[in-house]
Amino acid sequence: VTFELPSRWSGKKVGWLEEEYGLRVAYLEGVGDGVEIPGKNTAMKGGASVTLLAPEKGVRRLERALIRDAGRSVLKAGRKWMRDLVWGASGRS
Repeated sequence: VTFELPSRWSGKKVGWLEEEYGLRVAYLEGVGDGVEIPGKNTAMKGGASVTLLAPEKGVRRLERALIRDAGRSVLKAGRKWMRDLVWGASGRS
């Protein structure tokens, strides 16, 4: 799942995002020179594209927080796509 980091989260560490929402950040894009594979202490910048690995529960929690903090969902994947990503083609829900 990929999303745009809300400006309100700028300066927060990757470790905060991972612990708060039970997910793993795979890489950040748009925070400097190209793509970065971050560590837990990497500070994130508002507007960065964040690609992560997460169970469906973590994605739902993250989406609620993004709607709250960004005023809209900034996830770059539709619900069906996310379900297929998490559960595979079986469509298990």
